[in-house]
Amino acid sequence: MRRNEREGPSWDELRDWLSVASDDHETRAALRRFARGHGFRWFTYLWLQDTNIRGISNYPSDWQRRYLTQKLALIDPIVTLARHANSAFSWSNGSNVLAHSRQQAQFMRDAGQIGIRFGYTIPIKAGYGMRAALTLSGPDAPSENVLTADQFYALSAGAFLHGYLERSSVTAFDAPECPLTHYQLECLSWLVQGKTNKEIGIIRGVTERAVELQLSAVREKLGTVSTIQSVAIAVERKWVLA
Repeated sequence: MRRNEREGPSWDELRDWLSVASDDHETRAALRRFARGHGFRWFTYLWLQDTNIRGISNYPSDWQRRYLTQKLALIDPIVTLARHANSAFSWSNGSNVLAHSRQQAQFMRDAGQIGIRFGYTIPIKAGYGMRAALTLSGPDAPSENVLTADQFYALSAGAFLHGYLERSSVTAFDAPECPLTHYQLECLSWLVQGKTNKEIGIIRGVTERAVELQLSAVREKLGTVSTIQSVAIAVERKWVLA
């Protein structure tokens, strides 16, 4: 069933929800509610500061971690468009207009595999020449609705959101670059899930000693004195999921 323009929350409603949000959880809930009210599954808000990208999102955690650690913002065609666009725009990952290189085409295919296939992005001009962007996305193309009905409301809501998030204590996914190998991250992930070194060795098909050597290398790289401390740092920096 197709939506009509009156269905789904308005930009004014989003501003109202954010105005009364008292913490990180309520802020994310407001953005998630707005996105889903318009047929999208996910929201992402990015501060675009040169190569330093940070933001908030409800994308799958694995995708967020990959996006940050592999610096995918450098090839993300939506980010490229948002840096220069003056008005909101809709997009789909099947559009050849977005992918100007082989890397970008692969990025869009990878995004599509987890359901990021259609979206709507609002570029935001922040202070001192900085840029930001709010993107709503999902696996299905939503019907035309209030999102595209008024560009002025979209851009003003984006500006409000930017100011709100700059002043709030919302936790951003700005994980520092990870110096650990995939093998080492996997060991830490299993530890978070309560596995012992011996159990990790069985899962990996290696000896317990081999696992201990990997964890020793992790401690050396992170400058920690214990594996517990290494795990805490990895979780805090969003290299592994708690």
